[in-house]
Amino acid sequence: MPKVALTRSWLRLAVAAVVVLATIAFPTSPASAHTDLASSTPSDGAQLESAPTTVSLTFTDPIQSAFTTVTLAVGDEAPATLALTTEGRTLTIPVPESIRDRQAIGSTLSWAVTYRTVADDGHPIDGVLSFTVTAASEPTPPPAAAPTAEGSLPRSRQDETAGYPWAAIAVLAAGTAGAGLFVWLFARRSKKSKHS
Repeated sequence: MPKVALTRSWLRLAVAAVVVLATIAFPTSPASAHTDLASSTPSDGAQLESAPTTVSLTFTDPIQSAFTTVTLAVGDEAPATLALTTEGRTLTIPVPESIRDRQAIGSTLSWAVTYRTVADDGHPIDGVLSFTVTAASEPTPPPAAAPTAEGSLPRSRQDETAGYPWAAIAVLAAGTAGAGLFVWLFARRSKKSKHS
């Protein structure tokens, strides 16, 4: 075999070996793709009629909670760092009542959730979830009217009537009538005595 042909054969074998080794060392599979945000609640760009009690972020792969931080900014206020829990690929962030009550009734404000975390493969992930909240006005309860039986007085009138001193008035009226009768009889008797 000519020397040139032999050299070319060894060169082809060397190239093939390099390709095989590269394929083994750097496999092309979905597992090598970077972790990213898969879904969220509320969704990005959502328009809510009330402030959410929790925000959840679900990623394509598990993340490391030790390297995860989440902040929330309502309107033009400074961002506040929130507590969170991690379960597999999902972050759950409770929204404190003190933050939910900051928004004035009837106003519409933008909420921005900024997250930073690290995937299990060491890849850093960061992003912003934005949505708007319109704080609905509180309903005004209708006035409560106490029902009353037909022909009976309202409770307040009953209490007023029950507390009136009817017995004292009756005694006073009877005494006044008796005194008047006594004076009439005395005057009549005196008149008869003068004529006799």
